[in-house]
Amino acid sequence: MKVALAEVGVLTAFSPAMAASSAEKPQATKASTDILIVGAGNAGIPAAIQAADLGAKVLLIDKNPFTGGMLNISGGHISGANAKMQIAKGIQDSPSLHYRDAIRMGRYKNNPELLKLAVENAAAMIDWLVEIGVEFTPESPFLEDDHEHYSAPRTYMGPEYARSLLKPLNAELEKRINNGRVTLQLNTTVTRLLQNDDGRIIGAVTRKETGQELPVMAKAVIMASGGYGASDILKNKHNPKIAASKVVCLPHATGDGIIMAENIGAK
Repeated sequence: MKVALAEVGVLTAFSPAMAASSAEKPQATKASTDILIVGAGNAGIPAAIQAADLGAKVLLIDKNPFTGGMLNISGGHISGANAKMQIAKGIQDSPSLHYRDAIRMGRYKNNPELLKLAVENAAAMIDWLVEIGVEFTPESPFLEDDHEHYSAPRTYMGPEYARSLLKPLNAELEKRINNGRVTLQLNTTVTRLLQNDDGRIIGAVTRKETGQELPVMAKAVIMASGGYGASDILKNKHNPKIAASKVVCLPHATGDGIIMAENIGAK
C-alpha cells in the first residue's frame, strides 16, 4: 500500500519561516472525528469504507505498522447463504439453514442474536467483496473439511487465501483516504475508552510510538481490535482449555480492546 495510507495531508508550499512557525505551534491536546475505529483489519477496514460512504469522517487506527491484521496470514475462508455465486451454481440454501448449521457446529453456545445478524447479512457481504474486486477460487462455494460440514456448499476462499481479500480492501480504503473521508494512523494504540457522566462512550485516548497521548472525541467508537490468541493471561481467564494450545495468530493479538471494554463494564 502507498505511503499515503500512513500519512495523509497536503503540502502546498514550504519555507524556513513556515518551518519555524510550525515548530513553535503547541501540540494538539484533543482531536475529534465522527467515527473512531480501533483496528484496521478484516472488520475495521470494511467498517471505515462503509462509514465513509455514508458521509462520516472516519479515523481508523491500528497499533501495527501495516493494515489487515490476520488477513495477512489467515486462510480467509468466509461463508454465506444465497450469495450470487452460489445461486448461479444452482445450490439450494438459505440464511435460516446457515443459522441452524452454525449453531449446531457451535454446540449451541453461540450468541443467537449476533449469529442471526451475521448469517442474514453474509450473502450481501460476499457480493460486495466481489464488486470491489475480490476473486474467489473456481471451486467456491465449497464444503469445507476443516470443520463439520455445512448442509450446503457455502464456503468461499481466494487463490491467495486471506490476502485475496486484503488487496482489494486496501485499494478501496486508499480511495477513501485520498478523498479525505478516512484518516489512517498506524503505529497507534488506544489506551482507554472515554465516557461521559451518563456512561456513554464519547471517544478514546490514543498513543503514538513516541509515547504522546491524544484524546480523540467521536460520535461513535467501533472496536475492531481482534482477539487474544497471543495473550496467555486472557486465554487462561476466558478459556483455560486452550491455554496450552498453539494458536495461529500475530503477536499483536493481545485482546487490548476486550480489556478496555471490560474496564468500563462491558460484557
